[in-house]
This record gives sequence, structure tokens and C-alpha cells, in this order.
Amino acid sequence: MNHAETMAFLGTKQWLDAAEEGRPLYGSLPSMLNHEEWSLLYHLTRTCYLGYGEVVDLGAFLGGSTVRLAKGLRDRGIRDRVMHSYDRFVTDDFLVTWIPGLLAQGRFRHLYDANVAPFADLIEVHDGDILSQPWLGRPIEILFVDVAKTWQINEHLVRSFFPSLIPGVSLVVQQDYLHEWLPWLHVTMESFADHFDYVTDTRNNSVVFSYERRIPTDRLLGFDWMKMGMDAKVALIDRAIARFADERQASYIREARNVLLKGKPDRMVT
Repeated sequence: MNHAETMAFLGTKQWLDAAEEGRPLYGSLPSMLNHEEWSLLYHLTRTCYLGYGEVVDLGAFLGGSTVRLAKGLRDRGIRDRVMHSYDRFVTDDFLVTWIPGLLAQGRFRHLYDANVAPFADLIEVHDGDILSQPWLGRPIEILFVDVAKTWQINEHLVRSFFPSLIPGVSLVVQQDYLHEWLPWLHVTMESFADHFDYVTDTRNNSVVFSYERRIPTDRLLGFDWMKMGMDAKVALIDRAIARFADERQASYIREARNVLLKGKPDRMVT
């Protein structure tokens, strides 16, 4: 499947109709992802992966995203360690409310390791604060972002990971895009809209962008949320809202604009 065929496959949402081969075995794995996202991640690696770069899983939690990406690689016949999975593997009060049995403020790396064990040979795990972990510099073909919970982390991802995206090849999944709490995601993707194309979405949460045109390094390194004026941020979010004809989807981004205007705690979701 070439890049044009990949765009067609994703854009027509054939991945929602295609059976996810890994679901019977891993469907009960604890995860905050929905079924559409399970199918999307599996088919990104099973059907769309071209082998030009690494697969990066930012925000692995208990391994839900990791397993589905890795299962797709395995079913495609990939045997090399091309996947990188990142998390702090530390619980907080929010996570405990979502997953009963997680010890508040405790470590859960052992639970992640057990969940991803069948695919451990494909995965390099990066355990710790993402802000202290710059990317290795290798080309990135698929970048799944579920860790940009603060504007500081978002800036780190732009400056450290985006330079390794491959024009005309790479896919970026912003998992919290159709959500109301992280306005910097909409500002970021609209800031670089001349370089990314919208591809598809999972109705709620995840939006997939293709990286089509290289962003100059100085623009990436100079991306600064705090120096950007409020009017500029709101204008970019309004542009993001206008891209979605579905009122429910547009309402998520409209609420993100309201959150931005009102001010908000630095971290509200996982």
C-alpha cells in the first residue's frame, strides 16, 4: 500500500469495517481508548505501515495502545524492534478513578509489562518523565500522541519529535483532539496546517493527520505557546472548529476554546 492508497483507506474509514484480528484476545485489556481507536491503531500498523520509520506510542498507560499497535506490526510480519513506548507508569487520583485496583500514587510498570509481554521483542520502553526524554533522532513513521496533557509537554513533542517526521509518509494521531480540555493541540495543528493534512477521525477523541510538507526546523524550535497572543490562539482554534461539519465534533473544540478563554488547571485528563 503506497501513501495515496493509505490516505484512501483511512479516509473512507475502511478500517472500521475491517475485522481487528487481535480483538478477541486483547479486547478486555484495560484502556481508556474506544473501539474505533482500537481498530484504527491496529490497522495503522497492520495495513498502513510502510517501514520507512519508527512507531512511537506516547502515553502507553497499561498498554492498550501499545498492544494494538504491536499486534498490527506482528501481523504484518515485522520482527524488528521498531516501536517505542513512553509513559511515567505512575498513578494519580484521576487514573485511580478510571481503573479500580490501581494503587494511588503507585507504580504500574509491572502491569504494563505483563500486558505487552507477547510483543516485548518489538518494543523499546521509555520509562520516566517525557520532558526529560528527547527523541533519538530516527525517522518516525507513526506518532501516536496521548501524553500532551500540558502545554509544556506539547511544546516538547513539537520540538523533539516533529523534526523526525517524514514528509509524504508520516501519520500523527492526536488522541485528545476531539476533546474539550487541551486547546494547545488545536493551536499546534492549525499553526502547522500548511504542512499537515487532515485524514480521518474516530468520531470522538482521535484525529489522524498526514505530514505532507516539511516544517522548517526554526519554526519547530521557535514554537512557543506562552509567547503566542490570546487573539492568535483563538483565531487558530476557530479555524479548527470550521473544519468539522459534524456539530458534536465542532462542539468539543468550541469548548476547548472556552476553556482557554476562562483559564484552566494545567492537567485535567490522561
